[in-house]
Amino acid sequence: MPLGVVLVLIGAAYWFLTPNNLPGEAMPQLARDHIADSDPDPTYNSNPPTSGPHSAVWTSAGFYETEKNDRNLIHSLEHGYVVVSYNCSIEQRSAFSVERSAFSVREKTRRYTLFSNTVWAHEESSQSSTMQPEASESGTKDLSPAAGGDPSLPAGGSGQACHELKDYLKDLVKRYGEWKIIAVPRVKNDSRIALTAWGRIDKFNPSPSTGSGSGLGSQDKERIERFVEAWRDKGPEATKD
Repeated sequence: MPLGVVLVLIGAAYWFLTPNNLPGEAMPQLARDHIADSDPDPTYNSNPPTSGPHSAVWTSAGFYETEKNDRNLIHSLEHGYVVVSYNCSIEQRSAFSVERSAFSVREKTRRYTLFSNTVWAHEESSQSSTMQPEASESGTKDLSPAAGGDPSLPAGGSGQACHELKDYLKDLVKRYGEWKIIAVPRVKNDSRIALTAWGRIDKFNPSPSTGSGSGLGSQDKERIERFVEAWRDKGPEATKD
């Protein structure tokens, strides 16, 4: 094999395996102490947390439609779990804002069309869990109101896009054997999707122009799955579950 080809292959392998090119952003790892439910909330260094003091009880693998306590989820991260948290209220707020903007444009266009020959002056221009590791939820009903651009919707959300996002996440968890992967709503998220592993995080809002159905385009799904494959079972505490 020509030397030039060998050097290119070595360079490509080095680039791919360099930590800076692995999925997500590295976060400084905090203490791994267990804390009691009665203890005050620790200060974490990311949202959602990727490490730090946590409960002695972890959340088991699965898809959830109700929020779980960060303290339990951090313990799961310590075991090498990947947590995919979602906040459908981010999506609903975006849709609400887009619709309002679209209405404003339509209204101004209508006014301009009706009165294009008139000169106008001064025109008005977002529950703690202390139980044993929980089984994933199945067959639960989404009782939140129908989609209508309501910015107060909970993280679990409603509307067709959110239902399809949850269907994708359910399938994702199943495809990885419901092992060391959690999908869960989280109202404190400041992005629609947040991916966390121990000491690693990736957050993003899918682009409406590239999303389809669930709001996730093929690149968004690849981003999620690459993160899962890179960091699942890579926690500091080796466990079977």
